[in-house]
Amino acid sequence: MVGIVAAGRPVEAFQLADAIEVPSAMAGPGNVVYEVRGDSMVEMGIMDGDYVAVHPQSVAENGQTVIAEVNGSITIKKYLRKGNTIQLLPANSAMSPITVTQEDEFHIRGVLVGSMRFYRKWTGKSST
Repeated sequence: MVGIVAAGRPVEAFQLADAIEVPSAMAGPGNVVYEVRGDSMVEMGIMDGDYVAVHPQSVAENGQTVIAEVNGSITIKKYLRKGNTIQLLPANSAMSPITVTQEDEFHIRGVLVGSMRFYRKWTGKSST
């Protein structure tokens, strides 16, 4: 696992040294995994605490879901370029897009390959 990515307001970029096993369909050469924090991608089925597998690349096509770095912080959003303007679109109708201007330091870290969710084992005991 490479690090944590914000699904909401971008978070400071940092790396983790942990490893996580991923399904073979998401384990392409060089692919990396991020843990998602936040709920800006819930309408796409990516929830807080999920893990996303990402193929590292510096370019994306409109509509692809990307891990983007904006001014040193990273986020997961849909990518949309209109002329000189880039919008990073949440998949949560309650949230606003992030508009990237020429003054911003911006680059794409990678494109989403898949997402995974782990569940705790149910013991049948109530926690109340």
